[in-house]
Amino acid sequence: MNKFEELDLTMRFGENLITEYLANNELNRSTEVIIALYRKLIEFADGVYVAAEKGLHGPASLNFRGAIEIFLSLKYILMDDVNIEKRTSAYRVGYYIQQIKVGENRLAKNLDENTKEKIKILKNELASDRYQNILKEWKKRKIDINKPHTDNEPKWYSLDGGPK
Repeated sequence: MNKFEELDLTMRFGENLITEYLANNELNRSTEVIIALYRKLIEFADGVYVAAEKGLHGPASLNFRGAIEIFLSLKYILMDDVNIEKRTSAYRVGYYIQQIKVGENRLAKNLDENTKEKIKILKNELASDRYQNILKEWKKRKIDINKPHTDNEPKWYSLDGGPK
C-alpha cells in the first residue's frame, strides 16, 4: 500500500468514525467544535491527497498548511482536559466574530438577503451568558494588540493565557 492509499484509508476511517459517533451520541458544545475541526482536518488532508495525486504541488502545499493549522488547533484544545470547555468556547467566539465581519462586509456590498438574519443569530448567540467572560477577555486582548487606526481581532487561542 502506497502513502496515498494509506492517507485515503485514514480519511475514510475518520469519516466513518464521525458518522458513527454522530448517529450514536448526543453532542455537547465542546464535542461539536472538536468534531467540526476533525472533519475539517480530514477535508484538508483529502485536498492534499487529491492535489498531490494530480501533481499539483501548490494546492497540495496550501491544503497541507491548512491541515497543520487545524491539527495544531485540535492539539491545543485537547492538550488539557480541564480547559477543553474554555478553549472550545473561545474557538466559537472567534468563529462567530469572524462570520459577523464577513456578513457585514457582504451587507456593505448588498450581496445577500439572508445575511442580516445570520448576523442577528450570531450576535444573539454571542450575547448569551455562556460567552460573556470570553467576550470580556476578547475585547481586552483586542485593545492590547491593536495600534492606532487598526482593527485586528485576537486569535482565539491567545485567550486565557494561551500563546500570543
